[in-house]
Amino acid sequence: MRRLETIHLRLANTCSDEFIKNICHSYRGKAYFCIFRNEKLPGDIGIYIIHKSNNKETLPSNMGLSLASVLREYGMVEHSIWKEQCSTKEIVS
Repeated sequence: MRRLETIHLRLANTCSDEFIKNICHSYRGKAYFCIFRNEKLPGDIGIYIIHKSNNKETLPSNMGLSLASVLREYGMVEHSIWKEQCSTKEIVS
């Protein structure tokens, strides 16, 4: 089963494209992750780190802890770990 580590950042202002690019550049190659921006709240971004894990460990990764710590300087952060229960292999459009 995989684990999904989520970091939700809520900024008081709009999150710039440059801010997101800086996050991508700083953490590139450390893990598979993707960043989403809320369509209705441009100051909300979600960072999703996917871990392939066969163990039952539910601790945050070093990358997740580091990223959450850095982002707390910019706004409110929620950091959580999710355990995969089931999945499909295709994206439905």
